[in-house]
Amino acid sequence: MPQQYHRNPETGVYFRAETPHFSYSDGDVSEERLLKFVRAATDRSSASPELAAGIVDWPSYYHLSSLRCDLLRPVGELLTGAVLEVGAGCGAVTRYLGETARSVVAIEGSSRRSQIAAARCSGLSNVNVYCDNFEFFATEQKFDAVVCIGVIEYSPLFFSGSDPFGQMLSVAAGHLTPEGYMLIAIENRLGLKYFAGAPEDHTGSRFQGIEDLYPAGGPMTLGRSEWHRQLSAWNLENVAFLYPFPDYKHPQVILSEAAFSYPQFDASRLIRHLSAPDQDRDYERLMSEELVWPVLMRNGIAADMANSFLIVTRQAGARTPRWLPPALAFQYESERHPNYRRESRVTADPTGRLFVSRRRLQPNFATGPSYHQRVVDEQLPAGVPYMDGLYSTVNRPGWSPIDIARWAEPWFALLRAGAIEGQSNVPGELLEYIPSKLIAAPDGTIHSFDLEFVARDAQPIDFVLFRGLLASLLRVRTCGATQLETETTWTEVTFRVMEALGIPMGPARREAFLRMESKFQSEVYGTSLDRSLDRMNHAAFRVRHRAVLVSAAVDCFESQVFWRRAGEPFTEICSRRLQSEIALGTTRLRIEIPLCDPPPVELRLDLSDRPAVLTLLDLRLLSSEGNPLWVWDHAATAFSGCNEVLLLPTASPGEVAVIMPAFDPFLLLPVAPDTLAHLRQGASVEFQIRRDDLLFMICKFSAEIDSLRHQGVARL
Repeated sequence: MPQQYHRNPETGVYFRAETPHFSYSDGDVSEERLLKFVRAATDRSSASPELAAGIVDWPSYYHLSSLRCDLLRPVGELLTGAVLEVGAGCGAVTRYLGETARSVVAIEGSSRRSQIAAARCSGLSNVNVYCDNFEFFATEQKFDAVVCIGVIEYSPLFFSGSDPFGQMLSVAAGHLTPEGYMLIAIENRLGLKYFAGAPEDHTGSRFQGIEDLYPAGGPMTLGRSEWHRQLSAWNLENVAFLYPFPDYKHPQVILSEAAFSYPQFDASRLIRHLSAPDQDRDYERLMSEELVWPVLMRNGIAADMANSFLIVTRQAGARTPRWLPPALAFQYESERHPNYRRESRVTADPTGRLFVSRRRLQPNFATGPSYHQRVVDEQLPAGVPYMDGLYSTVNRPGWSPIDIARWAEPWFALLRAGAIEGQSNVPGELLEYIPSKLIAAPDGTIHSFDLEFVARDAQPIDFVLFRGLLASLLRVRTCGATQLETETTWTEVTFRVMEALGIPMGPARREAFLRMESKFQSEVYGTSLDRSLDRMNHAAFRVRHRAVLVSAAVDCFESQVFWRRAGEPFTEICSRRLQSEIALGTTRLRIEIPLCDPPPVELRLDLSDRPAVLTLLDLRLLSSEGNPLWVWDHAATAFSGCNEVLLLPTASPGEVAVIMPAFDPFLLLPVAPDTLAHLRQGASVEFQIRRDDLLFMICKFSAEIDSLRHQGVARL
């Protein structure tokens, strides 16, 4: 211990009388609550479920989440000796270092934060916490590693001169042994999240870093090339850059430099769903990060736009071989019950084949009573993640649950094919046969990968469909303009997709599936049933630029014909679509119906997939040879049923105005069963419409629509 420091017996913190004031804080109330909570905890370990249960807001999530220590797992072999941590904060990383290193000296400038860090490390005799500003810290001890997580960006506040970054790097490197390593975690000023509209982490101003508008003497960050020059200028060797996603604060995937250039490895499959978190500031996202990452990968600039870096450096001239990352990529699932926490590593063999090796992070724990966890190594299959299609679907303007159902159909068909003979269940091994676990191979076949959890009992097919859809949608951070109501949740979208796939979802069935999934979440993630239910029921999606839906989507619209057999609902599988350009004037359209054996019992026509006003001039069902099987009699009351459609006679004989104010308008065609029997040989629905400018018509008729709907005029 440096001689000028004294240990406070009540807090366990080393201090000196002249320690300068340090103003950085998450707020008195937040930090006082955290101090009391940590001191009262019985399990203060880095994997503590007890501490994780105390997360109530962004500051507590930052300081108590078990994800914090995952940042250092890939470089763990560098952290087994004597470690100096600069800027310990409230001790989340300090605790992990104390569990892995021979000794830890942690420096924190805030008196209260240093007390929280000391409380977090209580019981670890190899950890000493000092309250001091780093530039004044003096010791003769040299360290095998110096860890600087989220601190160097603040160097302009404490180091004067033209290069405060370089000065802090120089001071930190001065504490290293000749062969020691320095680890730096910091945001990237050119991170994709900043281009997507995220406020600068340290100042809250948008675009400040990418526009080079950091205020003098305030916190700032650098881009990757700037870091290379900075290290070289201060005689530091660039050992390795690692890239935590979504960022270094709560990493779930960490990529090595080689991951961005390895020919057989598409790293975007691991990170595209890891959009930057909101942190403590909600903001409007300007783009879909899920769609952007693959493009950046293909163009070789993804590393330059990672949201943050983990930089491994050491003094130039070190004689020992430089450290190399032991894998292309590291993936962590740490926000689970300790029984199920897991690490996966992607590595390549000499032939170029990719493998995923896995291990439990807490191997001494046993799995629970209802689900078995398989932790096995696998070869990484070639192909495209099945999830990719969903990201494209929900970012196209005007998407609807029907579009998601079309994406899900191939997977659902395979799921049904795996059913137990004579049952509507699948084996427990298929609990995780969900889109995020599927790969579309180059030959078009679909293969499963990493079916981690196995249910002890057989599972209803519809339940696996539900949980697969919901898990997929929850990966979508934002979406394009949609036909859905603003307040719709992802859970409600899931149920609507299931109905589009022909799975009726009444209230009792919905509740049953929600509770079944809550049970799974509770066992695997350690959350209560009520908390899991609340998360699913309030999982709202966020739409970018919702106001541009109509203008973005009116270049074309889709008409669709459905047919259903006896005892079955209308489904996407039994339908055909036709896309048409929106133009003024009269148009005749025809939608082909394939061979239907047995024949359907009912036909449904969706004239438009969005709100519209048009004039219907003619409608008929034609045989495969083009002969009329049924012809509409031009009466507004002729149809056997409809949804969200108003039919009004016009002054012109034989013409009916069709007003569709909602996003799911349809007509049921009154075609007799003996006529429908002809559909064994196929048929077509032909109709003629006249369209005016839809934007003008929707605006013009909006008041009339509301009035007519209240009066029930001509509504069937």
